Amino acid sequence: MATADDEYGERTEQATEHRRQEQRRQGNVAHSAELGISGHLLTSAGLLYLLGGKLVEAIASLTASQLESADRHQATTGDVLKQAEQLAGWSAEHVLPWLLGMLASATVIGLIQTGFLFSTEKLSIRWDLLNPVNGLQRLFSVKSVATLVVSLIKLGLLFTIAALFVWYELPMLLALSSAPAATAFLVIGDSVVRLALILAGSLIVIGLGDYGFQWWKHERDLMMTKDELKREIKEMEGDPIIRQQRKVAHRKLAESRDLNKVIKATFLLNNPTHYSIAFRYEPPEFPAPTVIAKGVDEIALRMREIAAEHDIPMIIRPELARQVYRTLEVGESIPAELYDVFIEIMRHVYAITGRTIDLSQVRE
Repeated sequence: MATADDEYGERTEQATEHRRQEQRRQGNVAHSAELGISGHLLTSAGLLYLLGGKLVEAIASLTASQLESADRHQATTGDVLKQAEQLAGWSAEHVLPWLLGMLASATVIGLIQTGFLFSTEKLSIRWDLLNPVNGLQRLFSVKSVATLVVSLIKLGLLFTIAALFVWYELPMLLALSSAPAATAFLVIGDSVVRLALILAGSLIVIGLGDYGFQWWKHERDLMMTKDELKREIKEMEGDPIIRQQRKVAHRKLAESRDLNKVIKATFLLNNPTHYSIAFRYEPPEFPAPTVIAKGVDEIALRMREIAAEHDIPMIIRPELARQVYRTLEVGESIPAELYDVFIEIMRHVYAITGRTIDLSQVRE
């Protein structure tokens, strides 16, 4: 019985695989931005911990070198090219690892959340987004306001964590006013790394919660009404290509299951290349030649191979093979109008195998 919810288009049906793939093709997948940010922050903290001291020394050395070169004499074209080459080498040594680290973290976190996904749908121009009226409606919608409130709560939480950390570290930081510059840099760098790790850990917790919510929301948005489900099934069933592919797949599956029956065949009727039909004639169980397996193309080839392995006679009658393949299904016996033809075939089969049997039983 249809409910009121169904009548008003309530989404009560689970999404089909076709709908999931279509939405994924459009780039609509569950993901959390906070997890990406936390990954970048963790990577930055790790690189700062491993390379921070070396980077500070490199920046100081580069700055001193540039200042010394500027004070020495007026720069020439050769000096500029040399400094540009020096700066490029310095960047490759000290900046490139940071950029590669950021790229790696973004790639890994993206793969963890969505798997490999490449979609050009998000790059296409949507003219409705350029409509200022639609833009204002989105800006002041309940969804936008709710998103803004949640973002402010997240930002406020991170700011509170950072403020508490600075308050806890403040006495030590104030004591650095009388410490050597190198020591101050090391202590401040260590504090920055610890703060980044704390914030990254907080963002991971927030991101996991957000991802769970986004996954739930994505699954809910994918759900379909009963009418949508019926329409999609109708469209899928109505597609002649899909219908033909399904028919071929079902036929090949059924034929492949019958291969193990070929070894019990009395003889094989072949096309000889495209069709093969396995018949069994063993009165009284099989009082007339009966189809126990049939196949086309690769299945037919495998049937012929099995017949050759078990010394099962193979009869080549192209027109008859095509006729029988089209008209008889597995488990059906030959029709009366083909009795004479099959009596002739059976005589030939028994001449090959040396068996003797009363072929008059075929007519009974």
